[in-house]
Amino acid sequence: SLTDCSEYKGGTGPVYSVAYSHHQKSLFLTAGLDGTLRVFHQLQSTPLLEPTADRSCIMSASWSPVLPSVFFAASTQLHVFDLSESQAAPVQSIRVSDGKTPATSMAVNTARPKLVAVGDRKGGATVVTLTKKFGTEQPGDAATLAAVSAMLRMSD
Repeated sequence: SLTDCSEYKGGTGPVYSVAYSHHQKSLFLTAGLDGTLRVFHQLQSTPLLEPTADRSCIMSASWSPVLPSVFFAASTQLHVFDLSESQAAPVQSIRVSDGKTPATSMAVNTARPKLVAVGDRKGGATVVTLTKKFGTEQPGDAATLAAVSAMLRMSD
């Protein structure tokens, strides 16, 4: 039976993707129709961050399996966010498929984490090869995410 249930501030449309961080177990990410991304700490009902991509519908979002401060969001582009560099905007945006067809799904290759596959509404798939920076954990990455999370929780 259900023993506990918490609700979190929503956007103006459906949430299509929810993903827990692999490194900070109490952080999760949501993405939705209204183009919003929200990073939550599970002990707070309001988001820690609301980074902005391109305001297109975001059907899929995922944390990097190796980089604690990195997550991805897919719209008509693959957006790469690195919270150690920017808490407001992607550090890189890469056009996928024809650049007009919205993505419907995304998967990060856990064995080769610089590979990200993006599926689109027309039935196509694109595999993006990211730079080496996004495939290898750097010293201090986990500490950076923990510090960002703690700072944001204190400021709320």
